[in-house]
Amino acid sequence: MSDRSHLEKRIAQAAARAAVSGRPSVVTVAARADGADPLAVALGSDPPFAYWEMPDLGVSFAARGEAHRIAAVALRQAGMDGDDVDVR
Repeated sequence: MSDRSHLEKRIAQAAARAAVSGRPSVVTVAARADGADPLAVALGSDPPFAYWEMPDLGVSFAARGEAHRIAAVALRQAGMDGDDVDVR
């Protein structure tokens, strides 16, 4: 199955779930990117993005985009968004 047909199938399944439940549904698709440097992909995209690696296992992962952003009301009232806060 091609990546595109796989994505289309996942979107159709998520739409059906959302129609039955009356709630939003999130679709994710992961694809192997042989030859691509995941860190370069993450750093080359607009925020938000994520990068994770386990060098001992030769595994790395890059993701970009967001499904939903949650920000505290107090931050918005202070004129700040989630990007202004460093949470550790």
